[in-house]
Amino acid sequence: MRESARHLSLSRLTTTAAIVLIASCVIAVCYSRQMIVSPTVSEARADRERLLTLIDEAEHIKALEHSHWLDHKGGSGRLEERLYGHFELSDGQREALLRSITNLPAAPYQGLSYCVFAPRHSLILKTKSEGSHRLWVCYSCAKSSWSEDGTDSIALAGLEKALLPHFEQFGFAPERDWQALAKD
Repeated sequence: MRESARHLSLSRLTTTAAIVLIASCVIAVCYSRQMIVSPTVSEARADRERLLTLIDEAEHIKALEHSHWLDHKGGSGRLEERLYGHFELSDGQREALLRSITNLPAAPYQGLSYCVFAPRHSLILKTKSEGSHRLWVCYSCAKSSWSEDGTDSIALAGLEKALLPHFEQFGFAPERDWQALAKD
């Protein structure tokens, strides 16, 4: 009888471990496009050119620092975004941003990120011809995306570092106690 209980306990443990392993793999795939496909130099070049065109053609560019739904207690469900700061870029700031992106080599992002994409910084670019675009930036995993969930990742390596001084000039920071800010 004891042997069968031990076998049953071992079986449950094995099943639980398998479920955890499968769930971890699914989460990693959902949050890291680079695990599936490594971006190419041509994709990095195309992303840089698209971003430069949008910045150049934008009528308005806003820099934002905001919450992410994971910041709220429990981290479940979609909660309304809490805005901590927003500024419109001046013409001089736009030119500086253009120079920063222009100076980035067209190198693709390499490496795996096991971090959940949780962007707390973004740029909103409004153009006449293409409407409004939002570039989401996550400094926790050093990735940028055209989508809030990170599935439309930008292949350009170093973009987050190039954007950092442009966020910092407004008093934004790459790391804060985001959960404490979300409570206030």
